[in-house]
Amino acid sequence: MDCRWKDGWETTKERYEAWWKGEDLVVSIWGNGIDVGAPRNPSIPPPDADSTPRSRNDDPGAFAEHERRLLNRKRFPLDIIPFAYVDYGTVPLAELLGTPAEPREETVWYRHTDLSPENDRPLRFDPETPAWKRISRIAALNRDLADGNYFSGAPALCPGLDVLAELRGPQELMMDLLTEGDWVHRKLAEIQTASYAAMDALSPSSVYPDGSSFHAFFMLWAPVRCALAQCDAAALISPDMFAEFAVPYLREYCGRVDRVLYHVDGPDALRTVDLVLEVDELDAIEFTPGPQIPGGGDPRLYPMYRKIKEAGKSVQAVWMKAKDVEPLLDAVGPAGMYLEVDVADLAEAEELERVVARYRR
Repeated sequence: MDCRWKDGWETTKERYEAWWKGEDLVVSIWGNGIDVGAPRNPSIPPPDADSTPRSRNDDPGAFAEHERRLLNRKRFPLDIIPFAYVDYGTVPLAELLGTPAEPREETVWYRHTDLSPENDRPLRFDPETPAWKRISRIAALNRDLADGNYFSGAPALCPGLDVLAELRGPQELMMDLLTEGDWVHRKLAEIQTASYAAMDALSPSSVYPDGSSFHAFFMLWAPVRCALAQCDAAALISPDMFAEFAVPYLREYCGRVDRVLYHVDGPDALRTVDLVLEVDELDAIEFTPGPQIPGGGDPRLYPMYRKIKEAGKSVQAVWMKAKDVEPLLDAVGPAGMYLEVDVADLAEAEELERVVARYRR
């Protein structure tokens, strides 16, 4: 994959590959580029002002074309990689298994189903569902429209408790963990199998001929297939429950996928980090601060970053301010660090590049 809209693509590839191994620094942003307002290719029209997430969701062609038009107005300094989204949801596997999704301007909401231990049904990947037909069609159109200029970013098809929580309802699932543990395990095993089937079915559009892939959420590139893992439900359960209902499935998933980053969601999930670090097959960990913590560059997070690196994992730090970059790198070192920094324009990106240049290998 050439990724022609990314200047210095070969260098960026080397940095990402080395980061997965804990050997280099990646500096990027949250998102897929910096909007400069001017088209890269004048023949590509500007984004449709009347386009909405709901209207695009119902029209794969409009979705993929909207992504292309947005990217055409952006530039990609630092280690930012241009990519098009396939789905805006954070738990799309739940939709593939029957949860109705409601796309909004800033997020996607999922409506719970009537699944329960009393009203059970097998959870299986079905390529005939409208949700899958939409996602797979958008992914294929993205590849065609990109024509080697940018990536089609794979959606978050990861399994786990979060998928079951969207199907069942989080409150109901918490009670199930106490009273219906065997049923929960059966559903998690089915979800795991469905996740693998969906990822494999998407491979023709998400894994490139050279074997590389790009995962849209948390902006991950790897020379092999990479993916996200998460358990936001960790904030609601004890470490013992996390060890029983999350860790074994995470370990299996990491053994199945070549490169995996685990997303720790908020301060209430920090108590599970030590258990996550015990998963030898896991490659990297990201922590998303809640409103209690200013951002990923806060000095209170330095000990956790060091612990992650000492365990042989790479780190992704998000929601960072540019002023926090040097103190963080001085404190924890650049090797194995992926920084997503708030950058407003190209001038700020250029200044940040000057700052991190002395930390580069």
